[in-house]
Amino acid sequence: SFSPRSEGPRNERKTHFRLKKPQRKKYGLLSNYDENIEMASFDSDEDTVFETRNLRR
Repeated sequence: SFSPRSEGPRNERKTHFRLKKPQRKKYGLLSNYDENIEMASFDSDEDTVFETRNLRR
């Protein structure tokens, strides 16, 4: 009565969640915070560049 198809993925998902949760708690907030700042500054830089190009033209 052993069914590897139903038990295998469940165990793998549990281990993946257990491994990812501590990493997200330690690095997730800081990395996401930095990425958001980088993306925001990158977008604002693009806007200023396009604005300056339009003004120069």
